Amino acid sequence: MNLQTLETDRAENESIALVLSCDLQVRTAFQQSGYMRVKRGFKQLEKVLALNKQKYGLKAKPNSLYSSIKLPNDPDFGKEWYLRNTGQSGGVEGLDLNVMEAWEMGYSGAGVTTAIMDDGIDYLHEDLKYNYVSISH
Repeated sequence: MNLQTLETDRAENESIALVLSCDLQVRTAFQQSGYMRVKRGFKQLEKVLALNKQKYGLKAKPNSLYSSIKLPNDPDFGKEWYLRNTGQSGGVEGLDLNVMEAWEMGYSGAGVTTAIMDDGIDYLHEDLKYNYVSISH
């Protein structure tokens, strides 16, 4: 992929975001760009940040605001190995989505609306029944 392709893709995505933002039913529309994915366990964060600054002129620093968090009060949390795998179901301890680490960094998902493009949803599930919006557009 070359720079021209990236610029073309960016312009196309920005025009889509502009069209969406004009729709009265759309609350927020924007195109994220300039983010670099860092795989779990990558220890050379400073090198990534320096490369980011050199290549894109972006400044970034790691989020250093950490707080102690409590486990969720969900009675089934201990069964949800994908959130915090302690080997409770015979799986590999630590092989999970790392949500505990994300929560410790202050990411909670508050204010985020997720759209699921699927017709096989159990909208009466305990975790969804009070948060499910059935309106489709």
